[in-house]
Amino acid sequence: MIKVLLVMFMSALASACTSAGTFVANSSARIFGDYALHDNLVYGAHDQRLDVYSPKPIPTAAPVVMFFYGGGWNTGNKEMFAFVGDALSARGYVVVIADYRKYPQVTFPAFVQDGAQAVAWTVKNISDYGGSTNNIHLMGHSAGAHLAALLVSDERYLQQAGISPQHIQSFAGLAGPYHFIPEKELYKKVFAPPSNYPNMHVDNFIDGNEPPMLLLAGGEDTTVYYHNIEM
Repeated sequence: MIKVLLVMFMSALASACTSAGTFVANSSARIFGDYALHDNLVYGAHDQRLDVYSPKPIPTAAPVVMFFYGGGWNTGNKEMFAFVGDALSARGYVVVIADYRKYPQVTFPAFVQDGAQAVAWTVKNISDYGGSTNNIHLMGHSAGAHLAALLVSDERYLQQAGISPQHIQSFAGLAGPYHFIPEKELYKKVFAPPSNYPNMHVDNFIDGNEPPMLLLAGGEDTTVYYHNIEM
């Protein structure tokens, strides 16, 4: 399951790796996509919103993929990734893409807490959209992969949201900076103070009880390097 998810995810991203590619992919998804879109659903306590893409016809207890997008913890929105919802729903998955608060509105770990609230909403509500509460998988890219990886490794986030970590069946991440020391001023502000840095390192929470995890990085990626994904 996890390998199939990541292969499909990488294929979708490869077709939209530029701004022009993203525009074309999303335009095609909106015009030709054969899915039921339930958009701007409210979750959490801060008017956060998420979109649900359900296959047509609406399934019963289909596997669920929650996708967390990247953007350096300070940019991005769920509408930019309609092509992900289109690609995965076409293969029978119910897809959840959630916006989360970003810097400068918030700093770490608020956006991870938002992710946990999105998972809690999904567990409680996804059956209304054709998804199974017992078959939920997390997927992320870049900063979104970091966010999702913390959800599956540091069980405190889901527990604080009132959800058992056992609800998550697998995690697939592409170019996730699971271990890095902030050097750019922006990231120093996002994760400040330095005493908080250990809490952002996913590898500090790996204990062998995580669901299956597939971590990939691009060999020519100059933003997230291979050593950033080693755990």
